Amino acid sequence: MLVALAAFAALVVLRGAVLLDPPYWDALLGLFPQAHWMAVHGLDPLELLRQQPGYDEGGACTYPFSVAPWVLALLERALPEPQVRILLMHLASFASAAVACAAVHRLVRPLGNALGWLAAAAFLAQPTVQAMACQIGLEMHLTAACAWTVVALAEGRWRSAFVWAVIALLVKQTGVVAPFSAAVVLTARIVAPRFAGAPSRGERAWLAAHVALVLVFVLELVILERFDRAASGAGPFAGLVPLLTKRLWTLPEFGVALVALAVLAPLAYARRRKRGAPLDLAVLAPGIFVLAYVGLLMQWANPLPRYDVVVGPAIVVLLAQAAARFGSVHVARAALGAVALFGLINAHGWFHPERPGRFAAPGEADPLPTNDGWLLERSLRFRDGLALDRAIAAYAQAHPEAVFVAPWPLQHALVEPAFGYVERPVACASAETSVAWADPPPPARRDLRARAAQVLWILTPNDFAGPESQPRAGDIVVERFAVGRQRALIVRRERWE
Repeated sequence: MLVALAAFAALVVLRGAVLLDPPYWDALLGLFPQAHWMAVHGLDPLELLRQQPGYDEGGACTYPFSVAPWVLALLERALPEPQVRILLMHLASFASAAVACAAVHRLVRPLGNALGWLAAAAFLAQPTVQAMACQIGLEMHLTAACAWTVVALAEGRWRSAFVWAVIALLVKQTGVVAPFSAAVVLTARIVAPRFAGAPSRGERAWLAAHVALVLVFVLELVILERFDRAASGAGPFAGLVPLLTKRLWTLPEFGVALVALAVLAPLAYARRRKRGAPLDLAVLAPGIFVLAYVGLLMQWANPLPRYDVVVGPAIVVLLAQAAARFGSVHVARAALGAVALFGLINAHGWFHPERPGRFAAPGEADPLPTNDGWLLERSLRFRDGLALDRAIAAYAQAHPEAVFVAPWPLQHALVEPAFGYVERPVACASAETSVAWADPPPPARRDLRARAAQVLWILTPNDFAGPESQPRAGDIVVERFAVGRQRALIVRRERWE
């Protein structure tokens, strides 16, 4: 409890500036549109599945089985002021990050209380952990639930493990990794007691309970398929090659940590203190969770860097155990101190690989830095992208005489005041796919010429910006925006279809 309180206090003091930040990137694309639709149209998930397409088609159906949109929808009904809801959701993210820190401390504490505190600090200091703690989303809540599932498994508290696994699955579908990991641990104890330890009374029943949770996940997949809402890019090992060749190194610290564990794990097993003795649950539980989660990432063709946060607690714990096993507590302290120091120095992503944007500004040769939130949110640099979006929203709000054309997620930010970017809806079309949940509906691009209004194009280099949302000959730059390294433009375009 003390660790959680200290972590929460540290976030409030050091990162309190984010508490009124509106939702960013995927939360703006998925969580908030779904919650708003549910607040307006009802909390029935089946109606959501029937009436709304998936987010990639402009719909509001993104997390039909998650409790998070329900909570946000109820808050929207009870608290009309967006800033109050945003504040509460940020505090919830801080709280979940603090709970995850407490789990790390609990798992490392047998090696020494001070080492446990240092491990918790090393986890919290990581750039992507800070970024997720400072955003409104699902990852931090999922991380906390999964981390405490691992704690319960490591301590042989099967009832507690089941409760936390239920919470993980309620937060997000990928939370299935919690009951799956628990099922693997329990199966290993039943099938291979010499390796995983002899099972105690009742473990078969808890194995059945966790298998039932996995079957609930399978049922959810069947329902999504029935309503044609299955996640795009998902398939058996569809992400194996992208993960191993690219995604691991998009967040280099994650790739390095996995390689280190892959090298140290067999050595640690060979050097275990008692030959023939089963693996300690404190090692087996986080180890299986890491393997299960990496296997889960391989099922998506585009595993995003922020997903790696969920496995962060288990990785920190295993690294601390390995350092203590091969060296001493002092070596483990030095290793965790180095991990924490790296995180603090790299808080704004200075050591993360860059990716240039899709286009250059008119009159310039070098491409603008990408404004893709899924890359910026590897660190606190995402706040530059968010500040850029807020500046664009403020400009659009100040020009009600104009109609704007913008790529995602700027269109989401401009058309709905409930998301905290604007005080009233901005007339904003999309050059690509338009949102399908907004009320009133945004203007269609094909109808813009019929409007007696100036049409301004917002050009921001991200993955949603197609050819129409990129500079072309004859564009007249009306406004330029720059926050840190992030840049965007507003242009007037004389010729367009």
